Amino acid sequence: MLNHISLQLDSQAPENFSTFITERQEIPTSEMYINRAILKPYLHYFGRDSSLSISFSAHRFSEAIRYDLSSGKLIIRNLAKSLKIQLSDCHHQSDSSLIN
Repeated sequence: MLNHISLQLDSQAPENFSTFITERQEIPTSEMYINRAILKPYLHYFGRDSSLSISFSAHRFSEAIRYDLSSGKLIIRNLAKSLKIQLSDCHHQSDSSLIN
């Protein structure tokens, strides 16, 4: 586990982090205990299929992002300004194509 985390932090020199941790342990051990509550802000949800890709940080879940398990709907509030502009432009283009 420690080697995996070390590699994620610094792929060029992963041994730096693992050495740092093992040198500071009172009793060196290969086990690592993780407090999930502390790691939760760093959790990222993501998914992709052939035409859709989405990712968001766990702290946005239930704040601005809700998932309705029964209907399978993902509801997103407080969209990024750049995405709102893109969606608005797309909406205007589809409206004008319906008129013509």
